[in-house]
Amino acid sequence: MPHSTLTPPIVRRRLRWGFVATVVVLTLLIGGKLLHVFDNPRAGNVAYALALGAAVYDVLILVTSIRYWRRRALETEGQLCLNCGYILAGLPDSDACPDCGRQYVMDDTRSTWLQWCETPRTEQ
Repeated sequence: MPHSTLTPPIVRRRLRWGFVATVVVLTLLIGGKLLHVFDNPRAGNVAYALALGAAVYDVLILVTSIRYWRRRALETEGQLCLNCGYILAGLPDSDACPDCGRQYVMDDTRSTWLQWCETPRTEQ
């Protein structure tokens, strides 16, 4: 089982972009505060509220994404392509994904998804 302890690549990619967006927004938020961009009471309050709202939104997107992939993996009993998330139910036990072309072995794919779903969130 080569992927048994890894987060599936499709989830890693989605989370990576979510983290990048959150870091960018928080950097702008903190940088703006440090540079006193928000000192103008009218403009500063609006900009600060927008940046803070964007940071909260990014965190919600990250949490929602993790919950979506967990639910989808459990609903399909782990029969999802690790690379693109295509549902592999009904396909041969060892083949290439029809959507992205990545080779898969159904037992390894299932075990990776199901172990990821069972892993406590703090270990991911």
